[in-house]
Amino acid sequence: MNIREENQNIELQFVVPGFRREDLTIQVEDQQLVITGQPPKEEINGYVRREFRPAAFEKRFKLTDRVAQDAIQAKVEDGILHVTIGLTEPIRREIAVA
Repeated sequence: MNIREENQNIELQFVVPGFRREDLTIQVEDQQLVITGQPPKEEINGYVRREFRPAAFEKRFKLTDRVAQDAIQAKVEDGILHVTIGLTEPIRREIAVA
């Protein structure tokens, strides 16, 4: 997994070879971004030895107040899942001293 911050966005990159778009789920629940992958079921007929195959996974990331939850986007390109998370400006306020 790679994480990159650029221009008010954070981009997460996951290597997901063998996964189709419909095999991946991205949800926001309880202030967490949850990314899961469930590989397609496949026939294993004819293999004498098998060293690689997609494996199920789940990743969870705590979301801060700076995350614009309606600005989370995802795409799969060349076996890499790109999840872009939009950030808002930090909330700053001045507290008056009584």
